[in-house]
Amino acid sequence: MTPHRSAPRRIAFAKGAAFVLALVSAASLAAEDLTPAFVAEHGDLLVSRVAYEGNKRTKNSVIDEIVDIRPGMRVSELDPEAAKQALLKAGIFSDASLSAEVEDSGVAVTVRVVEKWTFLPLPSGSWGSGGWSAALFLVDFNFLGLRKTAVLELSDSNLGWSGLAAYSDPRFLGSKTSFRAFADYENEEETAEYMDKSTYADFHETRADGGLSVQYPSEGELQGELDLTARYYQVGAAEAASYGLYEDSLAIQAEATVNYDGQTVVGYRKIGPFASGTYEHSFALSGMPAFDLVTASAEWDAKTFLDGCLEAGASARASSGSFQSLSTLSGPGYRTLPYGASYSPEAATAFAALALPIKLGWCAMELGPFYEAGIYRTGVDADKVDLFQGPGLLYRLYLRDIDLPAVEIAVAYNLPASVFAFSVNVGLSM
Repeated sequence: MTPHRSAPRRIAFAKGAAFVLALVSAASLAAEDLTPAFVAEHGDLLVSRVAYEGNKRTKNSVIDEIVDIRPGMRVSELDPEAAKQALLKAGIFSDASLSAEVEDSGVAVTVRVVEKWTFLPLPSGSWGSGGWSAALFLVDFNFLGLRKTAVLELSDSNLGWSGLAAYSDPRFLGSKTSFRAFADYENEEETAEYMDKSTYADFHETRADGGLSVQYPSEGELQGELDLTARYYQVGAAEAASYGLYEDSLAIQAEATVNYDGQTVVGYRKIGPFASGTYEHSFALSGMPAFDLVTASAEWDAKTFLDGCLEAGASARASSGSFQSLSTLSGPGYRTLPYGASYSPEAATAFAALALPIKLGWCAMELGPFYEAGIYRTGVDADKVDLFQGPGLLYRLYLRDIDLPAVEIAVAYNLPASVFAFSVNVGLSM
């Protein structure tokens, strides 16, 4: 009968399927994490092939460029932890792993990634003792799947409105040099005050910028960067007459920076040391005088108890003629400024903070105390020295798979001035 004639076929099919599944299972068991122990054990073998998984948008060539693992390499040349960190530091992956499988022809390496959300309209804003700002960014951190960044931004603030267009390439023309170009326009009207309430300036200013920068190497612990910016200023006739300024000024600003980045990605944040030093010279083509500016900063983030993080750092700046803005909205070191913002040719500050995390499925939050202390030269003639210091409380919110801290709220108390200072920052980290 028909059912009896088909039964052997079903049994044969079942046995064949079981055999195939056994082969697949055996292959899966043969694959293992690519670790230093695997490298030590199989160091004499050659990489036979490299496969990529999980990249729905990112091109294979981009991952290949980041991990730099190619067929024909000796396994002893591989550094799996460095390759993983390079993937995470690229800013377009939230997770990465490497596995390996010994084959007849050598070792097959598989790179698995989890992509971040990289094409987003992102709001950004700040509000605090030093003023407010609100912006909308149209950002693609992985433009065309090639790990380029394209940005369009429109913002408004208590000073006025501005717009920005920028493009950056971390591997310019396939080299180890990163390239960035931008154009910026601002229309601002400002009254600035010092700690003693004396007014520094009350004027309307229009500014247009355009420039480019190159950084070499684009990745690695020690990096050098050169920036060149053309800048045009325009202020009203009344303001120019009152403050001895030129109505129109044109300058070329050249800037050289050296960065040391010893940080590694652990979970949702980075830990380790970071330091930066910058020298800038403004060449006056017409109008405003030339000036020099030197800035330096250093920070160390270290893991602590309860999976928390201790942040400690210091920064300083000095200028021959340009009063630089210090603001609670500018980040660590200046959150205790009593009136939220000031202008100074010279300033120095140090800070320490403890951040304890609360991790959820869709986000991670940090809450902890901080303390800051600093000094800066102020006054209309820069002939006064003021101190600021005090404790504070900091809250941060990080969203999963997005390169933000999405929200940062700081409340501080300035001891010399006996006043509170606060700031709220919402938006992307670029």
